Amino acid sequence: MTIQVSIFASEPGDGTESRPYRTIQEAIAVAASGDTILVGDGIYDACIRLDKGGSREAPLILSAVHPGGVTINGSETGICLETINGEVGFLIFRGLRFQGGSVIIRNVDGWTLENCEISHSPSEGLLIGDPADPDHGSVVGGGFHRISRCDIHDCNGEGITADRAPYLTIEHCRIFRCDTGIGLDRELTGAQLRYNHLHDNHTADLFLMIPYERIGIYGNRFLSKCGVRFLTPLITFTDNECADGGPWPEAEVTDEESYDPEPKEAGETEPDPRPEPPEPEPSPVHANLVLAHCEACVFPSAGETFTVHEVYVRGNEVWMTSVEQPEEAVYLDCEYGYSKKEPIADLKAPFTVDVTEDGNLLGIVNTLATFYRILSKNMVQDPRVVCAKIRDKANEALSAADITMRFTPQSLKFIMNKSFITLEEVIDMISAGEEEIVAEIVE
Repeated sequence: MTIQVSIFASEPGDGTESRPYRTIQEAIAVAASGDTILVGDGIYDACIRLDKGGSREAPLILSAVHPGGVTINGSETGICLETINGEVGFLIFRGLRFQGGSVIIRNVDGWTLENCEISHSPSEGLLIGDPADPDHGSVVGGGFHRISRCDIHDCNGEGITADRAPYLTIEHCRIFRCDTGIGLDRELTGAQLRYNHLHDNHTADLFLMIPYERIGIYGNRFLSKCGVRFLTPLITFTDNECADGGPWPEAEVTDEESYDPEPKEAGETEPDPRPEPPEPEPSPVHANLVLAHCEACVFPSAGETFTVHEVYVRGNEVWMTSVEQPEEAVYLDCEYGYSKKEPIADLKAPFTVDVTEDGNLLGIVNTLATFYRILSKNMVQDPRVVCAKIRDKANEALSAADITMRFTPQSLKFIMNKSFITLEEVIDMISAGEEEIVAEIVE
């Protein structure tokens, strides 16, 4: 059954489309296993208490009608959502924005948090289990637990803190401007951290305190200066990018007690034993296609002119070369909103497309250039207004192909048939069509 909620509903409601409930809590009160609670756009000032769930075959789903259109404001209590009253399980949260408070998940057997945003919490962003209470973990059975494609930012505590959540997966998330990005404690056997992007966190991007657990960490970007710290050697750490050259062990742990370094006298410091990270060496790039003859795209960058020469594309990754500095390339990760300049030794791609033969492709190049200007803070206008202008124009043209652009100051994504597709796939599809995406750089 689908239960409808709308902040604009007239009370009382019955959860139908014509008479939705006004509050999410009312919908939860009548929900059962297998139901979907659909929440309409708006700001809901409430702390949601969830005391029920679904089953493995029929989970209970709490979803926004339009992803990102629902804000749950927990600033009054410091909590946006909390699971309570014993053992519940098999919950799915989709497309919700939690603002001003924590999301607390305890005693839940199997749950998924996907395409959500948690921000401006006075403490932790997402608290899984409770390190202060050994009887309140995240797991009561054998369910799996997944955090996917979420943005967590501007939290005074850890973006994600997890305790007693074996087989937890954190993937394709962006965590930034928190005290610590991710903190993992005990009983996390089988946990996986993959393809996440962490930056601008204050104490550490990742802090591990699990001396007897085995977890896998791969394909992540840890870009804060504080980097990665761990108290356990039992990890698989591969194909990660660390801005500080880590990870760095804090100490050897020989028992289950937390590591507590001796306090230092005021003003006392120790030399940093870590080596300086090496200068990046030029590396070859093997892309899947290249957009050539892009010189019509010109924009200011750091007080200089950037004339785009070629754009190499692989999935959602982009390498953009300039006429002025051919030995460097601007790297863009469109999905995670990350950019940097890097020396390039060799750029290769098996397929070349001439953008002068298709204005739509030049429009894509212009959009990428605008995105780079936003990420490098080289945009005069409000980035949100710029993104909205480009997004609206693009979606008018793309609607015929059932493609939707989702463009924010943090990411550039495309959706087709309710699934994300890559920039490379979009270029393949529009290169043979007549759609006009965007034909100018927004100043």
